[in-house]
Amino acid sequence: MSDVWGESLPILYGRSTATGELVHVDDAPNGKACGCVCPDPGCEQPLIARNNGKKRIHHFAHIGGTCAWSAEYLLTELALEVISERGRIWFPGLSYEAPGTHLPEMIAKGMELPVSCAEKIEVKGRKAPAIAVEIRTSRGCARYVFVPELVHALGGEQIASLREECRGIVRIDLRGLMREMKTLEGKHYDREELAVRIQSKKTMKDLLSGKCQRHLDWVWNAKAEELSDQARRAYIERKEEERRKAEEERERKGPP
Repeated sequence: MSDVWGESLPILYGRSTATGELVHVDDAPNGKACGCVCPDPGCEQPLIARNNGKKRIHHFAHIGGTCAWSAEYLLTELALEVISERGRIWFPGLSYEAPGTHLPEMIAKGMELPVSCAEKIEVKGRKAPAIAVEIRTSRGCARYVFVPELVHALGGEQIASLREECRGIVRIDLRGLMREMKTLEGKHYDREELAVRIQSKKTMKDLLSGKCQRHLDWVWNAKAEELSDQARRAYIERKEEERRKAEEERERKGPP
């Protein structure tokens, strides 16, 4: 399979049927005795732990075939663990396109902010959850949503549903990160090694602490939309005023 982030990505974590917690494949008994199911509750197929070999990476396999959403669900869980442990998260720089010039107008630089609360939330039309975080501001608490994206792109209807309950949506671009890893390794890249790296808490910490800033981007932000609308209205008014003055000047001068 040419797509390194496809549905057949080896999964390194299963969900314990005994505790409900995520279990790394190396910490589970080999084979069907692992006592784990797919981390995606929409699937929950029993898993087989393949952690006794020396040639291939250790991983979990679905007994009944692959699962389209297990990767996103798992990575969302890992991201939530990292956020909860660190108590902080990186917000990417915020800007909007200035009307007339199409150049970015900076609103705020990227920064790491303390999180007062973090939880999984469901996204309408998406079979993997997102992470809602609350940030304390001078005006109270503000809610933002972070969406890990790997196999399935965040759709327009999903964005519209999330906009109703938050001040901004940030994409965690795992697809772009894997593409970058693949490029850096060259044409003889090790696909299984990429699967290990993308499913590590270290990678999530790097992403969510700002060490991989280009792989966090705003999908939508209420403040940016508000300022963009204000700038666009001001630009239209200015152009109309310029046209009005030009017309008055032509009338004053009269026919050539």
